[in-house]
Amino acid sequence: MPGVDGARAARGIAAAHSIDHLLAVGEGDLSTPALVAQAATRPAVRIDRGDLATLLFTGGTTGVPKGVDRPHGTLVEIVHGMHQAWPTRIDQEVWLNVAPVFHVWGSLMGCLNPVYCRSPVVIISRYQPDLVLAALERHRVTVFSGGPAAIYVGLLAAAGIDRTDLSSLRICPGGGSPFLMETLTTWYARTGVPILEAFGMTEGGPICANPTDGTHRFGTVGRPLPGLEVSIAALDDPERAVRRANWARSASVDRASSTPIAGRARGGRMAGCTPEMSACSTPTAISGWSTGPRTC
Repeated sequence: MPGVDGARAARGIAAAHSIDHLLAVGEGDLSTPALVAQAATRPAVRIDRGDLATLLFTGGTTGVPKGVDRPHGTLVEIVHGMHQAWPTRIDQEVWLNVAPVFHVWGSLMGCLNPVYCRSPVVIISRYQPDLVLAALERHRVTVFSGGPAAIYVGLLAAAGIDRTDLSSLRICPGGGSPFLMETLTTWYARTGVPILEAFGMTEGGPICANPTDGTHRFGTVGRPLPGLEVSIAALDDPERAVRRANWARSASVDRASSTPIAGRARGGRMAGCTPEMSACSTPTAISGWSTGPRTC
């Protein structure tokens, strides 16, 4: 409920729950005309690399969702790493995002990365394949934030896809779930743009990504982003790296505890090893994080 009506409703909810402080977008200094009229000046606030920037909640794969604090410095490094994996053109891209911005993928691909690129973002309030296809064509979208395989499967199954002009697309990342080879090849055949699979966690990602330089491999989550190292470690000795990986295959893993181990934390999802890597029952340590075992 946008505008003044939405602000009024928010104040009613706040009063009913004894919330003393409320910022309601749609009235006063937070109305759209007032925000547009404000001068583009930098706030007189000092922000250091270690200051808290976001508090995102995990999906709860290993139990209940947990709040993960991300400082400003970490977010800047992540955005820079993603920009190196998927280079975008400053002031020249048009992004479309379907993921909620309170999720780690949506916050990066629907907010921070477009801002870094100084690009407009087309926001879809609710994922409906026909609406997404129409917006991709109408706005000449160049970067489709995509996400899980189901997003692409839904678009490929939509009745209007064969009538939609998707020639403006340049970058189509994917992540959050394994992709069938059929989905990857069908999307590529239809659009001429590969789905670039990636992997990350709310606690420490994105971690791996397929590049845009033509060296991507379908069915993998690509190479570690700059400054990160992926290795296979033994459960009984997390500090001992069994084998290091240049490519990691897209897969799901078993649930695991979130108890810290030797300075690391176990996650609930992780990319699997490549076929030539045999240590499939060991956790995977990634730049200070490790996950539980997966089944091959």
